[in-house]
Amino acid sequence: MRNVGWVVAILLLVSSGAFAQETKKQVVIACEGDIKHFCGNVQPGEGRIKACMEAHMHELSARCKQAILFEAMGER
Repeated sequence: MRNVGWVVAILLLVSSGAFAQETKKQVVIACEGDIKHFCGNVQPGEGRIKACMEAHMHELSARCKQAILFEAMGER
């Protein structure tokens, strides 16, 4: 059940538009480790995970940054 919370938090992080579901899945896979590492103590909800990830944007893995960029651009 705890993993579901992380998946929801990641989806909220990248839910700035109606983009392809497959791309969102790629972001979930690419960023899960970063979210756990940087924001593991942050309670999901009310944009807290998103704010935490934004605060650590310069520290995120290249894989996560690329997935977020592709999501924002609506690419696959």
